Amino acid sequence: MKNFWTKLKSNLYEWFVASNRWVHLMVGWAITLVTAIIIGLPQGAAPNVTSMFLGAYVATLVAMVGLEVKDKMKGGLFDWKDLNAGMFLANVFLIVWAVWMLCK
Repeated sequence: MKNFWTKLKSNLYEWFVASNRWVHLMVGWAITLVTAIIIGLPQGAAPNVTSMFLGAYVATLVAMVGLEVKDKMKGGLFDWKDLNAGMFLANVFLIVWAVWMLCK
């Protein structure tokens, strides 16, 4: 069992910390939160929830795809794992919005 946890920590370190996925995660969170706040401020959050969630999702998606296209143009790879790391909070927002719409 101890070997399992050691191997898991090593793999998580390689996947998340050794690569720059943690940067994608933080930038994605910042874009999602700032966009949701900017969209929600003018009219208040209550009447504007759909715009907040969808706007934040689209803004984050465009930014993350743009980062990966930049990497591809500079000779790197289009890394879907980086894209998914950056879209984490936006995906959570989208799930919350979908559940909210279904319960409405």
